[in-house]
Amino acid sequence: MGLPVIITNASGTTEYLTKRNSMPLGFSAVHADGKVEPDVAQLRRLMRSAVRYPGSAAKRGEQARADVNARYHPQVVAAGLEARLQKIERGLPA
Repeated sequence: MGLPVIITNASGTTEYLTKRNSMPLGFSAVHADGKVEPDVAQLRRLMRSAVRYPGSAAKRGEQARADVNARYHPQVVAAGLEARLQKIERGLPA
């Protein structure tokens, strides 16, 4: 964790993917089974950018670490689960 990531901007990754914490990669085609073809030209540009500007890439990696910890740290997840269970126990909509 903490490394810059180039990742396809599709499917489940869109839950946590931002331009501040990663290098979103577009796609050129979507297959019938839902798989996507990454935009190869954009991938090349993103890879060159990561090499040319390592400081910027490292900042994205650190932001990704902070974002993941803020949403998925075990204590954060446990607190959310506890709050939801308390609502259920009181008969409130979860």
